[in-house]
Amino acid sequence: MTRNRICLPTATAAVFAGSFIAAKYTAAGLAAILYMGAAASGAGYFMFNLSIRENGPTRTAGIAYSLVPVFTAVLAFFFFGKTLTPAMFFSAALLIAGLRLLLAAPPGNPVT
Repeated sequence: MTRNRICLPTATAAVFAGSFIAAKYTAAGLAAILYMGAAASGAGYFMFNLSIRENGPTRTAGIAYSLVPVFTAVLAFFFFGKTLTPAMFFSAALLIAGLRLLLAAPPGNPVT
């Protein structure tokens, strides 16, 4: 909440100072902004909500948030050249095995 109290006045001041309006926009930059807003965010939230409707909120959260570390490691490898260690592979395998157990149980029944 504190961050919003700081960002909103700063962004408002930047707009009124003309720095936002004076920026030079390119077609590629505007296309990237539209893609991030519509495709990445919009489609992502749409699929997340469909998954909640089909699988329930607990299973959806379990799937989505358990895969965050795996995707973070893979994207760091491709974009930043980070090395993937054996511990990372082992951790990813444990996460995927846990998700397999989660998905093997019918919805509404706890995994025992």
